Amino acid sequence: MVFARASLILTNYFTGNLPPIHPKEPDRMLNWLLNLISWLTGLWSKIPEPVKEKIIDMIVDTFEAMFREFFRSEKRKKEEEHA
Repeated sequence: MVFARASLILTNYFTGNLPPIHPKEPDRMLNWLLNLISWLTGLWSKIPEPVKEKIIDMIVDTFEAMFREFFRSEKRKKEEEHA
């Protein structure tokens, strides 16, 4: 139920069909965000530990490669500026 609701909200967001958020309802968005976080933590708790480790390793490897490339390009830029 929460997943279907979150999916509908995200679909509406990306298609631009979201209703305006009224200042009188600030806790509505907060409740939605807390429900989404709760759903994600519930989903994470159902994943077996070996799968969690693989997911975390994939994320770390991805960011490691991105940071390495970023710092290499920054180093090349600095070297080109000083040359």
